[in-house]
Amino acid sequence: MISFKKVYFARLIFFSLISLSSGFLVAAKAFAFELNDISVLLPLPKSIEDAALLSPQSVGAAGVLMPDFVKQALASEIAGVEQFRVVALRIDPCFPNLDFKHPENCRAQIRLVWQVLRFENHQVTSRDTAIHTFYEITQPELQQLLSEISQLKKNSSAVPAGQPLSVHPIISQQGLHGDYWQNLRALVLSLTGANRLSRFTLMVGANPFWTFQGFDVANNSARKISIPVLDKPIEVFSNFSRNSLNYLGGVGLNPQSPDAFNELVSNSQQFAHGQQTLKQKTVDAIFRVESPKFNNPETINCSSCHVAQGARSWFLRNSFEVDLENNPFRFQAGANSRPDNTYSTSTINLRNFGYFNKAPAISQRVVNETALIVKQLNSAAAK
Repeated sequence: MISFKKVYFARLIFFSLISLSSGFLVAAKAFAFELNDISVLLPLPKSIEDAALLSPQSVGAAGVLMPDFVKQALASEIAGVEQFRVVALRIDPCFPNLDFKHPENCRAQIRLVWQVLRFENHQVTSRDTAIHTFYEITQPELQQLLSEISQLKKNSSAVPAGQPLSVHPIISQQGLHGDYWQNLRALVLSLTGANRLSRFTLMVGANPFWTFQGFDVANNSARKISIPVLDKPIEVFSNFSRNSLNYLGGVGLNPQSPDAFNELVSNSQQFAHGQQTLKQKTVDAIFRVESPKFNNPETINCSSCHVAQGARSWFLRNSFEVDLENNPFRFQAGANSRPDNTYSTSTINLRNFGYFNKAPAISQRVVNETALIVKQLNSAAAK
């Protein structure tokens, strides 16, 4: 296994980098980033004890990945934090709003997605509960990370270009003990740990209820975040519908936002008989929630972001003469921009990036954010 310490103390820059007027450093023209380079969904292991998986006890250059104060903050909400494993990671050059025109306001981050894995019916599956941990990195560190990722891809067996966001194609091909993940794992550990942790969030799924909350980190302590729009530390979403095609419940507190669509998720069958103008307004709101050009984690409540894909799929199934393809608020993510997963239309799948049982769960919002990052990196490198 490759040691992250060797990566940390003796990194190699494999090819030239260029400095851009935007303030970002990105890999040179020889490499074009794709969706799966920036948002990485790992394949499920064959065993939940697989040592290749990152655990809360894994130690990075900046300390343990999930320090004790995180476990203490979450103790009242979930049991057995030690059972979580990293199932995905995302690279964000400009948190929270992807405003590349103002790099001085950008915070580069590595985000890890954690879920509890379990072994059922002779296969590994997941619980509908997730933790996200956010680690701050510098722009020069981001630059080198991107460079090394590009070299990892060059050194790996070729995969077709332009694939949709899905389980990472090279890691899926090589396995979790293959060179790509082992090297990427070492890179991640070299840039993460308790001393870089700035935020963590929690989604607990216990159908028909899902709860959301988040914590900002400072001085080795956690402070609850006030959820945007709701101005509350905890958000509860419910869906009592007897199938996975409709909504009945919604958000306990009706979000006060022009981009809220609680009328739909409160009672979709009743909503179906409502006015056409309300349907158009709702579709517009869903597309704005899915678009990083209109909303970011600081402007919209948690459940709206997590429910948007299922809500849009509800419109696709029910067809109320609302034009979804040409909506002016729809984010144009480019070719292969539909998430590659089979449960994206379910009204009880609130997972944005990870697994829903044993199936990949990837929301359009995550695809859109990733596409915007990829477009920025590649367009800047082409100048």
